[in-house]
Amino acid sequence: MKRFRFLTPLALVLGLLTAPAALAHTVLIGSTPAAGSTVAQLPEQITLTFASSLLTLGSASVNQVEVTDPMEHVITSNENIVHGAMLSNVLTPSMVMAGAYNVAFRVAAQDGHILNGSFIFNVGSVKPAASVPVPHSGRITLNADANGAGVLDGVGSATDKAHGDFTIDFSHDTFCYRISTAIKDVTAAHIHAASQKNMTVSDEIFFPLELSSINAKNPVCQSEPAVSLATLARNAGNYIFMLHTERFPDGDVAGELRSSRTSDPVIHSASVTAAKIGGDSAIALSVTNPSSTPILITAITTSTASTSMIFYDANMCQGNSTMHALPNVSIAPGAMTALGYKYQGAMLGRLTSPFVIGARIPLTVTWTNNQGSTHKQTVVATVVAAPKGLNFGMSSMSGMSM
Repeated sequence: MKRFRFLTPLALVLGLLTAPAALAHTVLIGSTPAAGSTVAQLPEQITLTFASSLLTLGSASVNQVEVTDPMEHVITSNENIVHGAMLSNVLTPSMVMAGAYNVAFRVAAQDGHILNGSFIFNVGSVKPAASVPVPHSGRITLNADANGAGVLDGVGSATDKAHGDFTIDFSHDTFCYRISTAIKDVTAAHIHAASQKNMTVSDEIFFPLELSSINAKNPVCQSEPAVSLATLARNAGNYIFMLHTERFPDGDVAGELRSSRTSDPVIHSASVTAAKIGGDSAIALSVTNPSSTPILITAITTSTASTSMIFYDANMCQGNSTMHALPNVSIAPGAMTALGYKYQGAMLGRLTSPFVIGARIPLTVTWTNNQGSTHKQTVVATVVAAPKGLNFGMSSMSGMSM
């Protein structure tokens, strides 16, 4: 039985190197197969992608990845191939079996920093992956207090401190931030997974941060993939905010991200049913309350509908003609509520323009917080075909003008 081992004494080789201090260490940001995933068949090779190019020293094998099968046999070769930020190795098992495959890696960043990490992927019956819902509106605010103790894979400063304020805006797929610190020699700043050990799919994320955001009057904003923003919002505690300096190139200060006390609700999966001019349209959407206090959804409206209503105790797909109007829908802290065609939902009435399948309709969601402040958010809903048997029943929406 073979155990995980690396053949090259990396510390000895890399100890002979010097590199610009501005080059921060790297992190794993993706892999094939993905960390924590289940694949139907064992692939022909393993590929790891890092946040920056890896260090190479001619033929010296300073970057290594090793895969062991469920019987703990090593199934990778001695030839590790590096192309920029990608590291790959061919898989050559004597036999393929179902189960958990362990991936361990040790790589060198351009500044000589050594990164060790690991994760597992599974081979066998593929289970449906739990996709991350990607909201199309709303904002999430996060913050982090960073100090030397937060640098988990190195020795940080004993006295330096920093604070980061971050806002995820799902309407524009932007990540805005401002860094406050008295540190003078910051060379790099970023957000990445708190640990590179036992990683999962939700840990594969990396955001470089602009140094112009340090003590800036206004936040700096950058575009990021919507799925990365949604992953960060849902798993904030998995990530850290880190600053590097000339004195501490491997990490001066770091701190775990946390949700702020108040955040806008996150609205996702919004759709409305197709309808003609003068007709009615049903709304379906989900609302997540990321804040620490309850919120109330009080109205969902659009400029091309004359009336609107939030209701409960109805099943429009079974011809139930009893819909009781609700003044609001309460959503508890951290909870998600779905409005649809059954029991609790919303509808628009007396349309002044037709809703055509595939069109995009802006909806205004009105909500209040626990202090009674009223807020509005706009979300774009997709027009879909009405489910078979959809029946709006009573016509009591007349007179319920917006």
